[in-house]
Amino acid sequence: AVVSTQSTGASDEESEDEILSELLEKQAELRKLAEYNQTQLGILTDTATEYMKQQEIRHRIDAIDDQVCDTYRNFMLKKHKKIPYSKKEKDQASKLLQEREELNKQLQDNLLLSP
Repeated sequence: AVVSTQSTGASDEESEDEILSELLEKQAELRKLAEYNQTQLGILTDTATEYMKQQEIRHRIDAIDDQVCDTYRNFMLKKHKKIPYSKKEKDQASKLLQEREELNKQLQDNLLLSP
């Protein structure tokens, strides 16, 4: 006894059309999702880059703060010992404070511009 494995051609074609239609629909959805993900990745990358810039400025400010504190301690030590400050020391302290002020302004501007 031979069993026929052929089924009706119309129902097979209709079933394949439904599958193809479903695949195309899902493919279109995946393309939209991939585009959305790409956009979000770009936004996150930009945000992370801005945050890293801000962190770098904060680290530089912290380093200058340490130098300012050291300079202040030296000034107080000299004042206590009644030793006059040199022009070089005064200029260095002034330069540190000016640089700190500039970095704070950069950080503030960066924070205002970031999303």
